[in-house]
Amino acid sequence: MEFPFELISEINFTTRHVPISYDLRPLHKVTQILLVLRLASYQNTGSLVKLQLFNWAFKSTEGAAVLSTLKGTPQLTPLRFDPSVNRALSFAIAQGLVEFKVTSGKFSILESGLRLCNAVMQDAELLSKEKEIIRGVGRVSDNLVHDAFRKRSLI
Repeated sequence: MEFPFELISEINFTTRHVPISYDLRPLHKVTQILLVLRLASYQNTGSLVKLQLFNWAFKSTEGAAVLSTLKGTPQLTPLRFDPSVNRALSFAIAQGLVEFKVTSGKFSILESGLRLCNAVMQDAELLSKEKEIIRGVGRVSDNLVHDAFRKRSLI
């Protein structure tokens, strides 16, 4: 049986907004990155591996628990590198919030990024879960993160 196209006189399309989960929105990821660079890093700088590790920890309770053992005996599981972090970093660089230092291979927070991060820190409700995870872990050096991954790859 064929479709009776001759009976259709008009077709209407309605454009609807597609909802995007909050954790995939660029500004949310940028703000998470700023918090990690400001609160969990020395000299407000961090490597891509560290930013990916914290992003993974923000997504699951298992990740947060593993991250809390980082300073002791790390039990790292396979880590998925999320492309949304890379896109958010590109966005943050374009907006002048973060810079990439080629000499060290690390991302560094800029003055405008510090202002945004401080504004987020003043509001207790904004990114409260992320702030709690970072406070539980404290400052983490990039060397510690890289050493933990090196040890994991030797097992």
